[in-house]
Amino acid sequence: MVENDMTSDMSDWEKARAWSHYGLNPANYAYAVAWKGRINEAAKQMTVIGDVIEENNKVAAQEMDAIMKKQRNLKVIWLSYNP
Repeated sequence: MVENDMTSDMSDWEKARAWSHYGLNPANYAYAVAWKGRINEAAKQMTVIGDVIEENNKVAAQEMDAIMKKQRNLKVIWLSYNP
């Protein structure tokens, strides 16, 4: 969303009043503010998604190593009883 530097020092009430002054519905301003919040939240999530995926991959690798180690131990036991 594009920010206008001329409105950066205005309060939300002043911005809504300005929208109304120019014939725009103040509810549309509230809608735009809500979408800006959603966009910012999505941007925050996208910045950390790589870290989350990396952490999930590490946990999955550790779990897989534990499973493989258990399977290797079972195979050794089976082979020792079935020559």
